[in-house]
Amino acid sequence: MQYHVTTVDKWFNKINERNMWILKNTGQLFDLYTRKYEGETCPDCYDKARGRAGMDSCTTCFGTGFVGGYEPEVQLYLRLSPAEESLDVATEDLTYNSLPSAWTITPIKINNRDLLIGQDGTIYSVLSMFEGQAAGYLFHQELKLKTLDPYDNRYNINRATLRPAY
Repeated sequence: MQYHVTTVDKWFNKINERNMWILKNTGQLFDLYTRKYEGETCPDCYDKARGRAGMDSCTTCFGTGFVGGYEPEVQLYLRLSPAEESLDVATEDLTYNSLPSAWTITPIKINNRDLLIGQDGTIYSVLSMFEGQAAGYLFHQELKLKTLDPYDNRYNINRATLRPAY
């Protein structure tokens, strides 16, 4: 027996249309800033011997090793899931950790260590990303995020006015 499906494109497109409708109606707009991996090296903290940035607290490269640190890309819709929260106890202080997960549909690949900035100004760092695919069609990207501490240096990056990608 031979299976021949001529309408497979139609069904995958319908699934993505439905997911996009869900995302636009129940998601939130976020600004995507991609981490720089090339360009002008940071004059303040780049260590040529080790080939990487020396300080996460650098206000020139924000720990990436390249001037500016992050490149503004687009606005995109994300649907956040409830966060996994914990409280770490150290000898000097307490650290509150919030690790939400999220999903989105975008042709732009979101990588580890990219930043997502919410409309309320909260910045999330991408810890991991999984692309949901079937038969060569991209359905969505699932993200594991970390809410940055409000005193994190990356809150000082230069922001740009971004427009939605779709």
